[in-house]
Amino acid sequence: EFAEVAENESTDQQTAPNGGDLGWFPRGVMVEEFDEVVFDLEVGEISEPFESEFGWHVATVTERDEDRPIPISVLEQQRQQAFNDWLEEQREAADIETDYELPDDSQQTPNQFQPPASAPQPPQPQPQIDPGADMQQEIPIGDGDESEDVFDGDDPFSDADDES
Repeated sequence: EFAEVAENESTDQQTAPNGGDLGWFPRGVMVEEFDEVVFDLEVGEISEPFESEFGWHVATVTERDEDRPIPISVLEQQRQQAFNDWLEEQREAADIETDYELPDDSQQTPNQFQPPASAPQPPQPQPQIDPGADMQQEIPIGDGDESEDVFDGDDPFSDADDES
């Protein structure tokens, strides 16, 4: 059986444990070589070995449902791919000329904004200190019933108070 062979012989660590099952996917989700073979197979038919950029494959189709809804995540992926393809076509077809020289990219990381040298420096946040506020604060420790259970900021373990 295909699943048993795939589980024992496949080098794909993600699909081998489940018998090579890739689940449901529409045309256009896998690489072109994979789609060409898989979508030409009849249900139950096993392909000849074929190669893609990910290595060698043998595939079978266990079920086909033309009316199966496509998951939203797959639709989003396909929409994004279609947009990226369209954008690349637009860039290749565009004839844009400019006399602006691009800065040397070796000094900047992608998407890093560098303000012009003549731009004013942004204001630095200043800590807000109330000049009338007492800088030492009593913090209760212990059960709070006794006055000696209050930390007043002095180090109770310092050597200054030792009389030995």
